[in-house]
Amino acid sequence: LFKMASMETGQIIFNYDIITGKIQLEGNLEKILGYKREKFENFTIQDWNNLIHPDEKEKVVSAFEKAQLYSTRFDYEYRFKRADENYIFVEMHGMFFEDKKNNIYKMIGTVKDITERKKAREELIKYKEKLEDLIKERTKQLVDVNKELQEDIEIRKKTEEELIIAKKKAEASDKLKSDFLAQISHEIRTPINTILNYVSLIKMDLDNYLTEDTESLFTTINDAAYRLIRTIELILNVSDVESGQYELRPQLTDISKEIIIPLINEYKKKA
Repeated sequence: LFKMASMETGQIIFNYDIITGKIQLEGNLEKILGYKREKFENFTIQDWNNLIHPDEKEKVVSAFEKAQLYSTRFDYEYRFKRADENYIFVEMHGMFFEDKKNNIYKMIGTVKDITERKKAREELIKYKEKLEDLIKERTKQLVDVNKELQEDIEIRKKTEEELIIAKKKAEASDKLKSDFLAQISHEIRTPINTILNYVSLIKMDLDNYLTEDTESLFTTINDAAYRLIRTIELILNVSDVESGQYELRPQLTDISKEIIIPLINEYKKKA
């Protein structure tokens, strides 16, 4: 029965005979405690206590004896030494049984490995402490800000307005980035379009005097300007991709005409 219960629950089931002092253990002892089953043959309560962490042994034994004295439930968490000399946290629950003369003669209970749960709890405590420290720090900052605001009501109003603006910016950071990129695009496109317009006028005025080389210069200027505009469009597309708003529209590309030849025209003079 003990073996079946231990297999179902994944815990160690123990039966402690108070008269003989021996403990019968069932469960995956090797996986949980690292010991071979043979170690627990003729195992006594003293043998078990000797595997409790030295810093906790006295408290655990004292609590156990007190529970036995008053025949109450025993519920305790403590560290237990595995076969590899490392300690794990275990959770022990037990109940005493009395005979017809009200004499305690045995205890039945469970032992469960709670190391991972303990670690998670410790991490949660650390996170809580860190959060409390952060709150204290933020609270102190707010107090300092309030003191400064009380000294100058005009500064206080201005600061409150800045806080409201900052809050709105934080809530719409993606939109802010898009607006920023759009503004940059506008600031770059405007002078480039102006340059293209004047280059076009200059080309028209010199139309009768253009040679093949000067003609290619105007072509290179146009290609470079449109390349810069295209770069701005790509930056905006990246922003759309990050925000999940980009719509892919595949198009056929003439690599020779649209990429290689413009590059040749752009760099052949330097070459």
